[in-house]
Amino acid sequence: MPSSKSEWDILRVQVMWQHHAPDDAETPHLLLQPLLENAVFHGVESIHRPGIITVLTKLEKSSIFISIENPCGTEPNENTKPHKGNSMALRNLKERLTLMYDTNAKIRNIQSDGLFRVEIILPYRKKSAEVSHLFG
Repeated sequence: MPSSKSEWDILRVQVMWQHHAPDDAETPHLLLQPLLENAVFHGVESIHRPGIITVLTKLEKSSIFISIENPCGTEPNENTKPHKGNSMALRNLKERLTLMYDTNAKIRNIQSDGLFRVEIILPYRKKSAEVSHLFG
C-alpha cells in the first residue's frame, strides 16, 4: 500500500503500450484521446482501485488494428461506482471514421469478464508528406 496520497495517484492508472503498427500509418488526429479519457473515467475511476489500460496497435494484412482495453465494474458493490455514459465518444468516433474511410473502417466495443475493449480497424495508408507538413 502506498505511504502517501501522491504515491497512490501515481499507481492509480497505468497505460501499457504495445505499439507494433508502422510509424508511417495515417491515423485520424485525436483518435485515442477520447477513448483513453473514457477508459479512465468509466473504467479505472469507477472501480476505485488501481487499473491498467492496454493500448495495442498492429498491422494485420492491409489494415491497422487498434485495441484499447480497460477494467470496468460489471456489478455495483461497495468498491465500484459506475459512471453512466451515453456512448457519445464512440458515436462521434464512428461518424468520423465513416467520413474518412466510408465502410473501410470498423469500430466495435466488447464488455466481458470485468474488461471493456474498443477495437478499431482502419485501412493501412501511408502518411503523405503534404499531409504531415500541413497537420503536424
